[in-house]
Amino acid sequence: MRICIKTSLAALTMIAGLGTAGERAVAEPGAWFAIGGCYQSSAAANRQAARLGVNVVDTNDYPNFRNGWYCAAIGPFDRRSAELNRQQFIAQGVPDAYVKRGW
Repeated sequence: MRICIKTSLAALTMIAGLGTAGERAVAEPGAWFAIGGCYQSSAAANRQAARLGVNVVDTNDYPNFRNGWYCAAIGPFDRRSAELNRQQFIAQGVPDAYVKRGW
């Protein structure tokens, strides 16, 4: 059986959801976080993180975050996975959850 590499790559691209055969597929690096709340108090962030079952992110460690905050967050992920985690936060009672690129 003969396999056409170009056709196979196009099919894999579509299956993976990276685009259609006519689009250029670019894999997005894992730089996205799902945020379940940010606080200026590390204690408050730790309480929220424990409730959601996630970690606390010190925003000073990430250039795209505003310094001086602690966030109950999970990541880094690709954007789609971060969005799925954001939806989980909403289901857990955090209606203002969002995704944020860390770097």
